[in-house]
Amino acid sequence: MKLQTRILLAQLPALVVILVLLVWGGRTVERLGAESQRILAQNYRSVLAAERMKESIERLDSAALFGVAGSPERAEAMVAEHAPAFEAELRVQESNVTEPGEAQISASLRSAWTDFQTVHAAYRAAPPDEARQIYFDALLPAFNRVKDEAGRVLALNQDAMVRKSDEAAASAVAARRAWLVWALAGLAGAAGLGGLLAHRLTVPLRAISKSAERVGDGQLDIQLPHTQVEELDALADAFNKMASRLRLYRKASDSELARARESAQAAIESLADPVLVLTLRGELRASNGAARRLLAIDTRTRRLDQLDPELELAVERARAAVVEIGRPVIPADFSGVVVIDSSEGERALLPHATPINDAATGELVGVTVLLQDVTRLRRLDELKGNLVQTVAHELRTPLTSLGMALHLALDERVSGPLDPKLGELIATAREDVQRLRALVEDLLDLSRIQEGRVVLRRAPVSPASLLTFVWEAVRTPADAAGVDVRLAVSPDLPPVSVDRPRMVVALTNLAINAIRHAPRDTTVWLRAVTGPEGVRFEVDDAGPGVPPAERDRIFDPFVRGAEEEGAGVGLGLYIAREVAFAHGGRLGVTDADGVGARFWMEVPR
Repeated sequence: MKLQTRILLAQLPALVVILVLLVWGGRTVERLGAESQRILAQNYRSVLAAERMKESIERLDSAALFGVAGSPERAEAMVAEHAPAFEAELRVQESNVTEPGEAQISASLRSAWTDFQTVHAAYRAAPPDEARQIYFDALLPAFNRVKDEAGRVLALNQDAMVRKSDEAAASAVAARRAWLVWALAGLAGAAGLGGLLAHRLTVPLRAISKSAERVGDGQLDIQLPHTQVEELDALADAFNKMASRLRLYRKASDSELARARESAQAAIESLADPVLVLTLRGELRASNGAARRLLAIDTRTRRLDQLDPELELAVERARAAVVEIGRPVIPADFSGVVVIDSSEGERALLPHATPINDAATGELVGVTVLLQDVTRLRRLDELKGNLVQTVAHELRTPLTSLGMALHLALDERVSGPLDPKLGELIATAREDVQRLRALVEDLLDLSRIQEGRVVLRRAPVSPASLLTFVWEAVRTPADAAGVDVRLAVSPDLPPVSVDRPRMVVALTNLAINAIRHAPRDTTVWLRAVTGPEGVRFEVDDAGPGVPPAERDRIFDPFVRGAEEEGAGVGLGLYIAREVAFAHGGRLGVTDADGVGARFWMEVPR
């Protein structure tokens, strides 16, 4: 008998049980689904309508309070929005009466709403002094009655949902018990036949398994005997043929492996930068001519301690990082540069580490460390930093003087009355000077950060006071952009030990960035919440967000989005990130709830 026929016969009882369970389960799911649909159609819509009616009536009460407080325009806007909304949801409720007593409650709610509308109309038509009295004497009780009736609708339907859910749960428990009985019966039958078949196949399969292990150990002179099963005999023939071909391949591959090793060494030797090939344990396996020439190493010792101590530590760190993550380690800046005295003078070397994986298994077997010679690039970077610092210092004093002069020119007590057009031009010039001064301060901060001269003066500060200061600082640009800025601080947050001025600068940069990208008439939220490792400050906007591909590079210096022409030089986010790092914290960006971006900064407790 063929193996396929034996397996099909062993599976037949299980297939029958599965078919029965599928049919019965489908009917059960259909019944439970109908019950859930009934709950949603009959009760959930009424619950939703009651919640919305409570929200609308509370908004109408708030509108009345705005009117009492002297904000009639805002009150009228809220009435125009929420009165129709309440009426629409009330009609939905009146058309969805499904529970005993719900019709009477709906009628009572309609009566309370009608009374509220009557009193509200009188309140809106009355003078301010009389309106206040009408609100407390009549409108507030009418509001409470409407809210109470809506709450009765909500409670009635919620109780009905709970009751129907319990009934559905009981049906599900009974269905699960029956399903288990059928499943156990089918499994018992399938297990009996399957065990018999497994026993018949065990002997030849064990022979094949042992032979495969011997082939894996390199013993290729294997010949499997035939069995009484056609498929296993075919497998034995294929196995014997494979072993024969492997014997031929081994003879041919030895010479190819030698040629590949020679090609790899030639490629390494052709590189102008030093290259070290290490084992997973850090032993030196090979090097190129540049390494032997610049570093004066001897590969026969297989040890790294013949390198400069600082360079040895950098190479070891790069190797350990590759072993840990299994991916190349490529430095993003010059912070990992090691300066050594070589046979060709002082050299600045930047380690790049790449994993070496086995071609057959993909297993990590070694690490290649390329020591890139960045001596010239590092000098150019230092010259650039010195130029930025010098230009910023030279511009600070004249910009301060120019800003003071323009400020005095706008003061009529000093310069006398100005022509309106001239005053507008001088005001514009003063704003440009202020923008240039902010740019100069950013450039000076950039210079201090790159030189490592940032010194933190920490002191305990409450998160609420930090965000309040930032909120006050960004109100003017937010008003100009038509954006509302709001605060949300979790209660009982502990104080954080930070450099207050630098934290204010960092959080202000995040807030200004959010305001710049937020559409008009939207809200930017400044939040302080408990984070995984400390206190987290969050800035949410409703702008276009940050694509995932750009979320790493936007924190680099002088990086701006394509839509940010004329919006600074791209230092705000970089400075915020460096301030977070200086405090031992983190900075990142994710999608906000719904739409927009959420920039977050977390500092340790």
